Amino acid sequence: MKFSLILFLIISNFAIAQIPAGYYNGCGGSGSALKLKVHNVLKQNHAVLGYASLWNSFFTTDVKPNGKLWDIYSFVFSGTQPYEFDLGLVSLPLHGQCGQYSGEGDCYNREHTWPQTYFGSADPMVCDLHQIFPTDGHVNGVHGNDPYGKVTNVNKTTQQGAKSGTSNSYSSWSNNVFEPIDSFKGDIARAYFYMNARYTTEDAGWGNWTMANGAELTSEAITLLLNWHHLDPVSQKEIDRNEEIYKIQGNRNAFIDHPEFADCIWGTTTCVALTNKDVVKNNYSITSSINELIINSTSIDGDIQFEIYNLNGQLLLKNNLVGNKISIANLVEGMYCIKLNNSNNTYTYRFIK
Repeated sequence: MKFSLILFLIISNFAIAQIPAGYYNGCGGSGSALKLKVHNVLKQNHAVLGYASLWNSFFTTDVKPNGKLWDIYSFVFSGTQPYEFDLGLVSLPLHGQCGQYSGEGDCYNREHTWPQTYFGSADPMVCDLHQIFPTDGHVNGVHGNDPYGKVTNVNKTTQQGAKSGTSNSYSSWSNNVFEPIDSFKGDIARAYFYMNARYTTEDAGWGNWTMANGAELTSEAITLLLNWHHLDPVSQKEIDRNEEIYKIQGNRNAFIDHPEFADCIWGTTTCVALTNKDVVKNNYSITSSINELIINSTSIDGDIQFEIYNLNGQLLLKNNLVGNKISIANLVEGMYCIKLNNSNNTYTYRFIK
């Protein structure tokens, strides 16, 4: 969109994460002690959903800007989409929700990233939206109950680029693993971190498998998932999905709100206890010239990092703010989100070029 080469700032300066004030109060420390604190937060107000209701939930949790379905197993960030799904009941030709399919691109269903066989398809896990994504039915079947991993010998590649094949990710597993594309590896990792934290101490009767013993992640799974967590940082798509799930289910994914928790629990970092760090304050405003954004603040406190995303959640620019100007000369016309991070808070604005 072009408006006489003038860049307009969208006035509704929305926060990147509308975390309720004090939601994570007291969540500090490290290791299992911090995980238990996060667990106690996540289990509060967790509404148990009906399995059939997931179809309707996807209308707000997993809808793309163009009104089509977000499918983490078929969406590609550049080039032509291999296929897209309409939200809702299947029609002819296919391309909607269903349970039957003959091949990739036919229809979508409900993918439990943590296979439900390992928790006996029990509530509330079987309907927990934080670990359930709508995905192509055929690719969901390719994943099956296989662990996620780094494929070394490919047996199958999907139209999107996800792979199934053998792996060196696990010393005790010689069968196939499933590897999503890089752009969604972090989404999977943070879903697994959520599952471990949400259901720790509540996993009696869960099965043991390559990635977890009960709800507790194995050391090899932790190594893999932390790598994916860092490789693919939190995107706007995840943040928006987290907000919508919170409205429906009543709890949040802490590892989207606070990605540092993963390193504090499974890495070597110790988190400072949070109080009102979760409250977003609009200390910044943005003005513009033709090819740059100008960041205005009455008190720029400490180092500031900026990230610019398109509305699909793809990270386009990331750097430390030097001075108060950011060049956007290389961005094509469209709407974007800019995220500003300092040591205390995160701020986000939308703008149109």
